[in-house]
Amino acid sequence: VGGVVFEEQVVWRGPERQLVWRAYRVDGAFQSGAGASKRALAIARLRGQQAYAAVMILSTDMANGIDEARTHLEKFLSTFPADSFLWGQRNGSEETTPCVE
Repeated sequence: VGGVVFEEQVVWRGPERQLVWRAYRVDGAFQSGAGASKRALAIARLRGQQAYAAVMILSTDMANGIDEARTHLEKFLSTFPADSFLWGQRNGSEETTPCVE
């Protein structure tokens, strides 16, 4: 979505299903998944560099099926692109953990 690769997972909570999307970003670059983000962090550490990483997790109800759930998440991301509303909040402080709900 918008050039960002999201990992997709269906989570069951009793009879309800949730569609969960995850995106990973390390030092200002989106990664293709959790494994790629871990490799990017490891490479930075081996080089003696400090790396900043974040994960964005989005979820929605799947009561009307997976296609409608995907449409809801895509619509949300068309309004609030992943690279603008979460990652831009980082101010350089290691004590700050950005969070959007």
